[in-house]
Amino acid sequence: MNHPWYTFERLTFGREIQELDMYGRKWFLGQGSVVISTDQFVDGADDSPNQFPMALYQSAIVGNGGGLKFSSFLTSSHGVDVDIKHVYLCLHFAEIDPRIAGSRWRVFDIYVNGDHMYEVDISLEVGRFTAYFLPFFFSVTSPVLEVELRSQKGLPLICGMEIFLHIPGDSMVTNEEQANAMIAFRDDLILPRIMRWNGYPCAPSEWDTWEGIACTVSNNEMVIAEISLASRMIAGQLSAKIGDLESLTVLNLSHNMLNGRIPKELGKIKSLKVLDLSFNNFSGPVPKDILNLNISVNFLGNKYLCGPPFPLCRYEDEARLSIGSKIGIIIASALFTGLFILALRQAFTDGCIINRWKGRKSTRAAVDMVAIRND
Repeated sequence: MNHPWYTFERLTFGREIQELDMYGRKWFLGQGSVVISTDQFVDGADDSPNQFPMALYQSAIVGNGGGLKFSSFLTSSHGVDVDIKHVYLCLHFAEIDPRIAGSRWRVFDIYVNGDHMYEVDISLEVGRFTAYFLPFFFSVTSPVLEVELRSQKGLPLICGMEIFLHIPGDSMVTNEEQANAMIAFRDDLILPRIMRWNGYPCAPSEWDTWEGIACTVSNNEMVIAEISLASRMIAGQLSAKIGDLESLTVLNLSHNMLNGRIPKELGKIKSLKVLDLSFNNFSGPVPKDILNLNISVNFLGNKYLCGPPFPLCRYEDEARLSIGSKIGIIIASALFTGLFILALRQAFTDGCIINRWKGRKSTRAAVDMVAIRND
């Protein structure tokens, strides 16, 4: 788990995005004096790799008589003193100004720490009212990151910016057993590509690499306190290793596509207060160890679950038959079989008698015919 990526900053420009997006990401409002916006549909906003909220691309800031410049200090702004070596920068654009008729109307250059990175003509690249996403990976020698958009023609425009840092793995350590449990938990799931679950689960919340995970301190170590991943389009099964998260208080995996059995190891987590597995595709019985916990549970919407509090599982119905009932069934089956055999034997006997009678009748008729001919 050495050298993971962490989300350092996630900005939207123009209009604030009030709610978390569909993947639980929080977008903070960046600074800018000249704002343009639209309510028109922006194509490709939710397409791969631009799996982002459309609102991100429906507003932007433009240069005020020139270019745009952004500065970030990569270490102390979140109170973690680490040696930053590499940065992953993602810039978001969309040509939403109806006055821009086509290509070469708005052209600008991207510079990072003084180095030219790319020439941008949004209309030429993707057309108007279409999301445009540019990623850059580069090394840094200082904690200062400067991004500049310099005009060639027209005023530069930007909708959003994300900054990811490459952090040494020993900068924020999670309890080893719980970190391994989270890795097993992750590896048994099918996660949306946008969820960058890597590195240590208990990284600073501002970096939110393990989105949906909340931690706390226990015995001078970081431990997992909450897993809240409702409506994240997650598939797969739950690892039994989840039982090693002994400090977990909330597990909310509702409204996903999880399947398989609910691991009985969840019953080991005595700290658990809320368990919401509703509206998935879990099957089989709900483990009794979980039902014995004094917690808030929700299993609704899992039509293949059985056993308390749901209808009995099929094998449980069979197990509930008493020995006397089973003996009665065996005796009844034997009697039915015996009667059936007797009926067959009787039918066979009657058939033989009838055939014998028919044979005698045929013989007598033949004799009578011979007698008639002789006469």
